[in-house]
Amino acid sequence: GSRLDSIADDLTIVAAIIGVIIFKPGFLQKEMIVVVGLLVIFFLQMLYAFIRYGKTTSFHTYGAKAATLMQGTFLLLLFFLPEPSYFLFYVAVFITGAELIEEIILTALLPVWEANVKGLYWVLKRNKKQDQPLP
Repeated sequence: GSRLDSIADDLTIVAAIIGVIIFKPGFLQKEMIVVVGLLVIFFLQMLYAFIRYGKTTSFHTYGAKAATLMQGTFLLLLFFLPEPSYFLFYVAVFITGAELIEEIILTALLPVWEANVKGLYWVLKRNKKQDQPLP
């Protein structure tokens, strides 16, 4: 269930990127470096998960939920407003980048694959309660 949900999330982002390429190519050209930077972090996170677990992560952190909310809000407004909201774009970029870095850290900390991890804070708190040393 959680893996299918993660795949659906990723495919939604792919569809959004295709929509931006087709309908808002000027915006994408202007922000190409930022978009490519996020894609690089995303693919590094995916590669690390495949190396560590043999599959993608399905952490579904609160950060991922916040990033999805900001991405969706920005993309919806991008297609319906005459001009892009660069403020929302950069907020979405920041939250998405932070969330991807959090997932890389979580992958390093969690020795076995887990789904529906709330976030780094909760993993560290859980490890402290269980008095487990981190790798």
